[in-house]
Amino acid sequence: MGLDQLLRLIVESDRGDWNVISCFGLPSYLPWSPEDGEFNEHIARAAYRPDVAIGLAWGIEAQED
Repeated sequence: MGLDQLLRLIVESDRGDWNVISCFGLPSYLPWSPEDGEFNEHIARAAYRPDVAIGLAWGIEAQED
């Protein structure tokens, strides 16, 4: 699946197609470290129910501003 197909799938999906998991205060297991080496985690993630190999994550801060 190419990027265009993936983006189309996401845009055309319904809310019920996604299993959303809040990670407030819990690890998302998707850590990210900017160049300064300080680790940060996403606050939520979602799995696409028809194909759980497709997922989204959001809520991480790349910069304070």
